[in-house]
Amino acid sequence: MHNRSYLLWSLSVALSLMTSVKVEAQLTPDNTLGKENSIVNSVDLRERIDGGAIRGFNLFHSFQEFNINNGKSVYFSNPTAIKNILTRITGKNSSSILGKLGVLGNANLFLINPNGIFFGQNASLDISGSFTATTSPSIFFDNNFEFSAINPQTVPLLKINITPGLQYSRSQQGDIANQGNLTVGKDLNLIGQNLNLTGRLNAGRNLNLKALGNLQIRDNFNNPFIASADKNLLLQGNQTIDIEALSNLDSGLFSGNDLILQSSNPVLGDAHYFSGGSFRIEQLDGSLGDFESPKDPIIRASGNVSFDSYGGASLHILAGGAVNIAGNITIINTDGINGLEETITLSTGENLVINGKTQATLDIRAGTTKFGNPGITGNIKLKPQNPNTQGIRSNRNIFIGGNIQIKKQDGLVFLSNHYGSNPNLTGGNIQIKGNINTGTGAGNGGNVIIDSIGDIEITNFIKTDSRNTLNPNAGNISINTAGSLRVSNNIQANSLAGSSGRISLSSKGPLSIVDGAIIESESNRNNISADEVIGGDIKLTAPSIIVEDNSQVIASTGGLGKAGNLIIEAEEVNIFDGSVLGSVTGKKFADSGDIIFINTEILNLNNRAEINTKTSNGISGNIHIPDLNTLILNDNSLISANTFNGQAGNINISAVEEVKIKNQSRIVSRATDKGNSGSILIQANDVSLSNGGKISVTTKSGTSGNIQLQNLNTLQLNDNSAISATTSDGTAGNILVNAIDSINIETSSKLASEAVSDGIAGNININTNQLEISANSQASVNSEGNGNAGNILINANDILLLDKAKISAKTTESGTDGNITINSLNSLELFDSSIGASTYNGEAGDIKINATNIVKLLANSHISSKAKESGIAGELNITTNQLQMADSSYINVSAKNNGTAGNILINAKDAVLNNQANISATTEFGNSGNIILQNLQTLLLNQSSFISADTIDGKAGNITVQATDLIKLENGSKLESQAFQAGIAGSIMVDTNQFTISDKAKVTVSSKLGQAGKLEITANNLFLNQGKLTAETAIGQGKESGSIMLFLNDLLLIENNSLISAKAFDNADGGNITINNPNGFVIGLPLENSDITADAAKGNGGNIDVTTLMILGLKFTNQRIPKSDISASSKFGINGQVTVNQLSVDPSFSLVHLPSTFTEKAKIQPGCAASAGNNFVISGRGGLPQSPNDLFDGNGIFIELIDSVFTQTSASNSNIYQNSNIIKIDNQKNDNQKNNIIEATEWIKDTDGNVIFVAKVPQPTSQNPGVSSASCQNFSTLSE
Repeated sequence: MHNRSYLLWSLSVALSLMTSVKVEAQLTPDNTLGKENSIVNSVDLRERIDGGAIRGFNLFHSFQEFNINNGKSVYFSNPTAIKNILTRITGKNSSSILGKLGVLGNANLFLINPNGIFFGQNASLDISGSFTATTSPSIFFDNNFEFSAINPQTVPLLKINITPGLQYSRSQQGDIANQGNLTVGKDLNLIGQNLNLTGRLNAGRNLNLKALGNLQIRDNFNNPFIASADKNLLLQGNQTIDIEALSNLDSGLFSGNDLILQSSNPVLGDAHYFSGGSFRIEQLDGSLGDFESPKDPIIRASGNVSFDSYGGASLHILAGGAVNIAGNITIINTDGINGLEETITLSTGENLVINGKTQATLDIRAGTTKFGNPGITGNIKLKPQNPNTQGIRSNRNIFIGGNIQIKKQDGLVFLSNHYGSNPNLTGGNIQIKGNINTGTGAGNGGNVIIDSIGDIEITNFIKTDSRNTLNPNAGNISINTAGSLRVSNNIQANSLAGSSGRISLSSKGPLSIVDGAIIESESNRNNISADEVIGGDIKLTAPSIIVEDNSQVIASTGGLGKAGNLIIEAEEVNIFDGSVLGSVTGKKFADSGDIIFINTEILNLNNRAEINTKTSNGISGNIHIPDLNTLILNDNSLISANTFNGQAGNINISAVEEVKIKNQSRIVSRATDKGNSGSILIQANDVSLSNGGKISVTTKSGTSGNIQLQNLNTLQLNDNSAISATTSDGTAGNILVNAIDSINIETSSKLASEAVSDGIAGNININTNQLEISANSQASVNSEGNGNAGNILINANDILLLDKAKISAKTTESGTDGNITINSLNSLELFDSSIGASTYNGEAGDIKINATNIVKLLANSHISSKAKESGIAGELNITTNQLQMADSSYINVSAKNNGTAGNILINAKDAVLNNQANISATTEFGNSGNIILQNLQTLLLNQSSFISADTIDGKAGNITVQATDLIKLENGSKLESQAFQAGIAGSIMVDTNQFTISDKAKVTVSSKLGQAGKLEITANNLFLNQGKLTAETAIGQGKESGSIMLFLNDLLLIENNSLISAKAFDNADGGNITINNPNGFVIGLPLENSDITADAAKGNGGNIDVTTLMILGLKFTNQRIPKSDISASSKFGINGQVTVNQLSVDPSFSLVHLPSTFTEKAKIQPGCAASAGNNFVISGRGGLPQSPNDLFDGNGIFIELIDSVFTQTSASNSNIYQNSNIIKIDNQKNDNQKNNIIEATEWIKDTDGNVIFVAKVPQPTSQNPGVSSASCQNFSTLSE
């Protein structure tokens, strides 16, 4: 601050001397004008000055002394045509004007006294024109004439023009002092070495106060100082301007137009300024000058306000135009007496109390039409000019080129060109090139309010920090603009020990935070206070907001209190290039604030941009982003709510259109240690994640929140993207996805709830019309340790899994695996993909699939529940209309070691397995699950496909197949239950209308070292064409162990090296074979080596029990031969017994002992007069009737070549006629027959193993008592 003490200068001493000396001489002409000397006349109680030298429009006077006593009046005569009266005082004394000085006319009056001029308290002017009082030695005219008071000369006779050539000497001699009331009709000019002014100065036009040295203005409580000009007011102090005019409420400097203060040094201006034009403080060269005021200056100007810098007490500027302060502004203190007190309404609708008396204030209002009531309020007759809206103004911009600092606590910076803004003005920008600092080390930081109708540019920092350690608070910052707002430096409202300030940035145009700017509100920064002080909120409001170039907007706390909230209200928000929006804490138990977006339609984060809330042991704030149209995260951008040991916040996002998360970007709620993560809720029309995009909730040992994607139309994940809920040792969250149209997960992407150690994985619930997972992607619930995996529930119309895609529930140790349930399906298709539940030593989950149309597995796809160590595999349940499997695809439940495999239940109308497809239940040493296929119409297995229940040393499961129409096994396909070592094989039960096994296909129950189960088939027709039915056992326990039971109703046809075999290994007895076909036939083609065997190695051979209407084409042998046969043999043990019940034989035939050896010519005598050449004709639609006494019902099966006798010549002696509908078998008479032998109807073995043919049905009652006779009947009546 400029020191005022030096201003007690010689001017004050001289003034005191002048006022104390009695004015002796009054008006004394000096005779320097010769015959044209001035003449003083007393007229009407006043002195009149006549005479003088007239030159053109100018009248010259010259005096030795010029004084006016109190109560006296002196007037100059104003001859006609005289416009200017110039008076010089050539003596050695100053002039004292204690009375009235006037002009009897309208001429301008010039008073020139180099020794000084003093206007006393009662001095006044009665001048209609202009008045100039100067202590300049001379005045120069444009013709080089010098009218000098120190070198008097006769006025030349030439015409003299005073305007514009009049100039004053640069060397002023004396001072000018005023205590009176000087009023003129036009210009009032006081020009001296020094000016010491009190009283009142009023000019009807311009008022110019010029001091070559110092200009001093004072008032007092009783006497105001008023300088008023209807036009321009100029105060010039070449050395100093010192104004202290705030003691009286009526004091002030008033101008109708411009008000200018000029000095080479800072202007000391304790005054109230009122300008109808511009207000400007200049240096002598016209450049901007500095301004100082120890008290509280108020500047009201209708036009622009300009100066270089300011320092002092509160400063108030109300400008109708622009404000340009090129330098620094420093507010040191307040003025408790003279400060402005006012309550105004901001453009935001909020009220602001301005009180310069109690609050150190910088108050700048540009472009305003509201100046308050600045007029004189006392009993003074003079009414000075008030600021008005007609002043000349360029715009309403505010420019601060330097720093703004408030050095007293609780200060205020208020910059506005929005308050009472003039709508006729253009512009309205606010640009601050320097810093704004209202922080102190002693108390609370001050507030900063910037309210602009135009653009605002912040290029240096704004700080309202409190640096005191005794809990003071930071000030608030509010920046509001109707234009754009650009922030390229820090805005901070921090407190070392107290609460941080609120920060509000609002613009009607774009809001830009760039160049690494930091907007921060941090409470208790140094964690000094133990109190729970609260952090200030940060609010950003604009149509569009861009935060870029590593800029940050952070609400934080370093102490125990809660950090402030971050509120974003904008239609479009762009966060780029490493920039951050956040609410964070530094203290362990502090809470961070929320981040809230309001009315945001477009939100873009790009290139490492972040939105985050973060805390250590406290509660992390929530992130709310509602009402979006689109959200795009790109290039490693992040939205996160984080904690260490506390509670992470929730993230809620809703978008009318789309959410895109691209290129390693993430939306995360995370607890990095023992804390709990929050939940994530996203509602949008379309959500897409690409190239590593992620949505995740994670925790280490706490509880993870849930992820919900609701009300979607589509969801798409590709290129290593993920939606995941993960934990280490805690509980992972659930994932819920509702997408009306489709969900696509592709190219190594995943939808997963995972526990990476001993934690518990959560559930996944998916609801959509179409779900497609492809290219090594997955939907999974996994626990990598001893924890449990969650469940997967999918409700979808169509599901497609392609290219190593998978849906899985997995535990890697001893945890319980989750279930997989897929409902509401139309179709499920897998191509080189899988649906699986697995565990190691735990319990694998169940899989349940309901599809109304089709379940299709292609290209090595599989559906499985597995226990990979000693765990328990789950159940597998599939319900569908069609099941199609091909290309090594499989459905499997399995367990390793001592684990137990679950069951497989398939409910389908049609099932087709092709090209090595399989359905299996396997275990090593534990129990294998059962396989049930029920409610089928057809089951087709082709190209080495199989259905198996297997074990090594455990217990294999049973297989049950029910198909109302057809089961067909072809091309090496299998239906098997096996124990590969000493385990127990399960049983196979098949129930169908027609069962076809062909082309090396087989049905088997087998245990090479253990016990086999039974094989039971219930069917109308059973066809084996190069097919096998086998039961193989190493341990024979129970009558059903390794047995085969066939319950048929029409036909058993075995051909082309087919086999029905019950085989026993080692010491086991052979299994039994039961063929119960009481209404049909058993047919084998004799030359095609199709066999029915019950063989044993060291044990006894099994029994074969056949009940049928007739056996055709099969030879009974002790052991297998190259032709078709029936045998029950043991290599080292006792052969089994073969019992054949042919229900079409007449039981009245007697028993006949046949020879033990047969000759080549031995023939069997047919019981139906075979020698008569009988014909056996079957006609109609093909096939055999269920009984010889029954008419054909049309359900028979077409039979190829059938031999009706058991002789070596039967094939050659039979003429077989065949077409699509007729089989004809002729038995011709043999003329070479020598012995008539009764036709045998069955054969038995005696105790020696000999075969005895008998012609009598055994005594047990026939299973078809309706057959009355086996005698020949006329078959010609059978329907065609």
